[in-house]
Amino acid sequence: MLSTALADPNPVIIFEHATLYNEQAPLTECENFAVDIHSARVRRPGNDVTLITYGGSLPKTLAAAETLAAEGISCEVIDLRSLRPIDDLSIMASLAKTHRAVVVDEGWRSVGLAAEISARITEQAFFDLDGPVARVCSAERTHPLCAALRDGGHPTTRKDSSSSPEGDAPMSEFCMPSLGADMETGRLVEWLKSPRAEIKRGDVIAVVERRKARSRSRLSRTAFWKRSL
Repeated sequence: MLSTALADPNPVIIFEHATLYNEQAPLTECENFAVDIHSARVRRPGNDVTLITYGGSLPKTLAAAETLAAEGISCEVIDLRSLRPIDDLSIMASLAKTHRAVVVDEGWRSVGLAAEISARITEQAFFDLDGPVARVCSAERTHPLCAALRDGGHPTTRKDSSSSPEGDAPMSEFCMPSLGADMETGRLVEWLKSPRAEIKRGDVIAVVERRKARSRSRLSRTAFWKRSL
């Protein structure tokens, strides 16, 4: 894409994702590495659901598609490559085949690229959909310097393969009254129990960040976990 951008007579802005610097992949033997930066590319064909992503989220999305394939779900992965203009034709052509869409984006759900793509799908392919467009995005918070907290707020392979139309919210706030009056709130870093799982008193259900430290929250009684906090 870089050689095509350099050869373009118009200004081109390229976003380089730092996590891709250490990625390795075979190169085809050709003299010209120019690609069509105005068009999206199908990185993995599928029939059940379309996963739309770009940049640093692409390897994780492909890994999630591989995980879902083992469960019998065929995912088509679209690499947008260009964010402006967005290749609407490739997206809608894929939806006409799969009838389901999930947008994976490291940006925020609010006023982000995932919202823009969801709106375009609704406007152009509403009657091709069998369900609402799902979005898997980063937590809407400041970008922490701590690697563990930073990675916990971004979409991961585990989150991608268990996404829902409501999206993933790994940093939800909830109350912890047993910690005392001055330590009642915290931010959820990771759920350790899946929805609808039966849990017993004393089970660890989540990893919580409070005052730049982490703790493991335990259940005080037996119940069925609904993530309704």
